[in-house]
Amino acid sequence: MEKRYIHWDIMERARNHFTTMRLKIDVVVGIGNGGLPVAVLAHHVLQKPLYIIEASSYTEEHKRKKLKFKNLNVPKSVKKKAVLLVDDIFDSGITMTRIMKYLEDEMGAMVFPFVLVTKGMPHIQHGVSFLDLVKEGEWIVFPWETH
Repeated sequence: MEKRYIHWDIMERARNHFTTMRLKIDVVVGIGNGGLPVAVLAHHVLQKPLYIIEASSYTEEHKRKKLKFKNLNVPKSVKKKAVLLVDDIFDSGITMTRIMKYLEDEMGAMVFPFVLVTKGMPHIQHGVSFLDLVKEGEWIVFPWETH
């Protein structure tokens, strides 16, 4: 699988996006692990509480696996709040849409999803905001993933 390396400037673009958002956001929820750098940035820019949901649908060998949630530290006080749900990438959409459903159905939250990068066009039907569109079949490497 071809790798595509994303440069750190995407975080500056994300900061600009959060600064100019016209939405009234109550809390930021980051999807770990990949979405945590972006969620921390949103938390600082928006000055809103940050919560984390650990979820992954890939193995370390880049193979798809069954999605599992861990450490759901989103408190019940999020009920009926406007949530900025943040992740690094919208690939198949499994992770983002399952967490959106959880927050909407279980918490009654109004969810505004945001990712840095999306593959293809499935994000449109879920209302996901994004900064970059990349090709299917590329393995995306974010700057915080390089050693």
